[in-house]
Amino acid sequence: PSMPQAPSLPPTHLSISQPKPNCVDWPLSWHDNDGTRYNCGWYASGDNCVLYGNCCANYEKTANEVCCACGGGVDFSITQAPSTSPSPSDIVVTVSNVPSSQDVGYKCFFNNLWNEERHPNNFPENKLIVHWSSQVLASHNSSYSLWKEGIPASLKVESMAETGGITYIIKELQERGDSFDIGSPKYLLSLSDIVNSRVSYRPIKMTSENRFISAISKLAPRYENWISFKLSFQSLF
Repeated sequence: PSMPQAPSLPPTHLSISQPKPNCVDWPLSWHDNDGTRYNCGWYASGDNCVLYGNCCANYEKTANEVCCACGGGVDFSITQAPSTSPSPSDIVVTVSNVPSSQDVGYKCFFNNLWNEERHPNNFPENKLIVHWSSQVLASHNSSYSLWKEGIPASLKVESMAETGGITYIIKELQERGDSFDIGSPKYLLSLSDIVNSRVSYRPIKMTSENRFISAISKLAPRYENWISFKLSFQSLF
């Protein structure tokens, strides 16, 4: 296969630092401002860190700051993720003494931050029905995806986005044998106002093969508004 074309900006950095012990690329989903193919995996190839590591910043960060191969990333011995990360600031990174050959279970939580004060534009008027639909959280391998950017939504995503239905998603995960859990719908109304809500999930099994976690949910009652994410734990195995 041919090598992807280098980022558009000229090389500006000619040396890199040594990788940190127990290093993790952070943010996990980072890529530079020339597109998704220019991620930490691309920079780890050849002399890309040396030639382009200090250019093409995205999220106000360059590869030299984000990618372990370029001397950046996060040392896994820290207990708090950087506050400048575009990911939620309450993500905590901790050290595990479990060997990488052993399967593990991750206990995950969903913390609601959707409310009228934070998101005032077109916030639903009827607060009695404002809620997140049933959330699906699953571990899987690199070949599986709930959705892909630029590709029309599948039947399973259409059903979830339009009605909050998760039957097709659950059936697919069951057929694959993936570890998953379902969170109950969370209505955000307390006696006085919209409040933060938290959902706890049973431990999600992770293996050296199933090192990705994805989740999906619908923001109701808005039609076809949904949110999803995919996290890679590839650096841990």
